[in-house]
Amino acid sequence: YYDVSLGYGSSNQVASITAAGLTPILVNTLTAAALAPLGVLYVQNPSNGSGSMRGANGVFSNGFSEVMNAVSNGMTLVIHDRAVDGSASYLPGGGGISLIRDFEFDSFIDIVDSSNLFKTGPGGTLDDSSLDGGNSSSHGYAVADTLPVGSYWLLNNGNTTQIVAFSYAYRLGDVIYSSVPLDYYLDGATPLSFRQVYAP
Repeated sequence: YYDVSLGYGSSNQVASITAAGLTPILVNTLTAAALAPLGVLYVQNPSNGSGSMRGANGVFSNGFSEVMNAVSNGMTLVIHDRAVDGSASYLPGGGGISLIRDFEFDSFIDIVDSSNLFKTGPGGTLDDSSLDGGNSSSHGYAVADTLPVGSYWLLNNGNTTQIVAFSYAYRLGDVIYSSVPLDYYLDGATPLSFRQVYAP
């Protein structure tokens, strides 16, 4: 687990990893050696600044090639990103994705992927109402037709062309991207469903 603003993992990420039945491993540096044993790199960007994903501690300034290689070799990269703007070119295989920072529909997100794998987990079950309770819950979206072929659409903002969370395969690995400001909810903000159900 890794926090872009800190340059190492944040303690608020630990509980959701443990609740998922996994072992939390603090990542201090984005080196090949640090990433090699990981099945998942769980990243949060609590900065609203455009370009913060590649800033002083940004995942893709201090370890871009290392993260790309780790995903290529089978690691899953999970990112919750407040900034949105400027992040697409720093996602493995994501250079063509159009990411828009926008708050017009920030309090309205719906589950697109209705599979049990996405809706039900160790913390419980989610539906459109229990997920966000009508609170501010996204900082933007991806334009649907710019996503890589074969992408899975997980959440939208009520507009079927504006995807709040999505996943796609990149070589042997996977990327999961979301504009949900998860760090805010992991710190205890309501609704608790983001921390207790969605994150695990």
